[in-house]
Amino acid sequence: MMNHLADGIMMMQIEDPGNFCDGAFLSWQNLWHAYANLQSYALLSAGQVLKDPHMESHALYEIDNFYPAVYARGYLESFWIRMKKGRAIVYDLKSVPQIAYGIRPMVFACMKAYEVTGDVKYKARASQLASWFSGQNPAHAAMYDPMTGIGFDGLSGPAQINRNSGAESTIEALLTMQVMEGVKN
Repeated sequence: MMNHLADGIMMMQIEDPGNFCDGAFLSWQNLWHAYANLQSYALLSAGQVLKDPHMESHALYEIDNFYPAVYARGYLESFWIRMKKGRAIVYDLKSVPQIAYGIRPMVFACMKAYEVTGDVKYKARASQLASWFSGQNPAHAAMYDPMTGIGFDGLSGPAQINRNSGAESTIEALLTMQVMEGVKN
């Protein structure tokens, strides 16, 4: 069962070297979105259990290629692709809204990559991505309050902060803080 599900996930990976979306796992048909995008974490976990380096290599391909592109662009919310002559043509690219459950999956995948490989570059990448919560985001605003433990709902626009703190945002922020606890660059 795990092999079958992992095969389906790997089929959804964009392989287009030189394109910013190279390595991304599509969320559905020709759509990528950040929220709950746990494919790399799932493949690393399955690969670890099944001792399957092929699964792990697909996950690391996304983490090594796509995650740095997401960070360099100030994070992303979603985009659509269509394939033309083997190239991914990106359209309807959106950088907002940005939400906590779009960030936490990348942080978890990086920390899982560190656990699986022992390579400290993945801890560093996790810290870099988690910095979204402390203000390294387009609004330059903290999205997590360490005094109260709440996580804000996210960015509605490049400088628009949604200061609501729903359960899912707070849980995602706390899960991120928990996995990053004790991590030093």
